[in-house]
Amino acid sequence: MYTGGGHTYVRWGRTTCPSISGTKLVYSGYTGGGMYHHPGRPAEPVCLPTNPNFVKTSGTNVAFIYGAEYENNFFASNSVHQDVPCSVCHVQFGTTIMIPGKTRCHKGWKLQYKGNLAAGHSGHGGASTYLCVDFNQQYMHGGSADKNGYLLFDVVGQCGSLPCPPYHNGYPLTIFSTKQGNLIDWFVGSDLAKNAVNNNILITEEQVEARPELLTASCLDSIVNIDLIKKYCQKDAWEAIKSVYKEKKKNPIYICNICTHDADSKEASVMCSSCLEWQHLSCARLKQLPKAKNWFCNNCKC
Repeated sequence: MYTGGGHTYVRWGRTTCPSISGTKLVYSGYTGGGMYHHPGRPAEPVCLPTNPNFVKTSGTNVAFIYGAEYENNFFASNSVHQDVPCSVCHVQFGTTIMIPGKTRCHKGWKLQYKGNLAAGHSGHGGASTYLCVDFNQQYMHGGSADKNGYLLFDVVGQCGSLPCPPYHNGYPLTIFSTKQGNLIDWFVGSDLAKNAVNNNILITEEQVEARPELLTASCLDSIVNIDLIKKYCQKDAWEAIKSVYKEKKKNPIYICNICTHDADSKEASVMCSSCLEWQHLSCARLKQLPKAKNWFCNNCKC
């Protein structure tokens, strides 16, 4: 087992991690788990590395691990019997969660990846769990033979105790992984924020940005709760953050995070529903304001 700051998650169906600032690949490998009909198999699959180390060469042969396969063509037109790769991704700071039934983030969170909800067959004897299989899944080289193992099927809704609507009987469910944006780096920078969250090093007054004009206007959004920062600060630092935040509210200046010029200029601007940053339409390469209720900048798209 390895330890370190931040948070990790498994991206099922891909050998790479999302190209998102602060997210890095730890390793890629093969999805492994118990045989689908073994009643005593572990429910959770694992991401096996491509370069295993062995201490012994024989065992008791009562617990086993196999590879994983897509068991139908739901995931892609030729996915049946293809073996499933995986990658372990590290988020430098913050936390990640999987949200079933959604493909868009809540405000204040950043999308990591999205896909289809998958699980074992309800009629098979082995336990299974729900996984997020990437929409743009890959396959293991040479892994198209029907050798079974940990089998993945699409998951569909069943009305009853599950309310319909908003869910629909027989509709396959989606799911996505998302990372919570860290409020602290708005006031002290990402490196100090990382130390505060991961290493429990309290922020000092001297480390707080005291110039309100340099703070992002994202901190003024109605969903932002700066009280969440308090536990990471020394008393004087917390008072400094409240003071500069108060000054920022008196004279809010919204800056385009692409060109760094005033977003309140004559040109229309749009705010990302995830990171809360503003961009001019031209900087976002948009011809008009989005019609959708939520819009996501390129950094927050998977």
